[in-house]
Amino acid sequence: MIVANGAPAETFIDYVGRQVFDNYAEYVALYGEERIITEAPYPRISTPRLLPSALKARLGIGRAA
Repeated sequence: MIVANGAPAETFIDYVGRQVFDNYAEYVALYGEERIITEAPYPRISTPRLLPSALKARLGIGRAA
């Protein structure tokens, strides 16, 4: 978890395994083997299209540049 603009936010989404990351060998060297991390059971908005319109407006997202 990180705190982003005052809100706790999970940064890890298990779309792909860690093997695709450039530092996978370093991870295995440090921790011995890959371990499965269960994602936090909180609501997630993983793409802008899932963000409610009211929240987009409040955040100023989607305004013309």
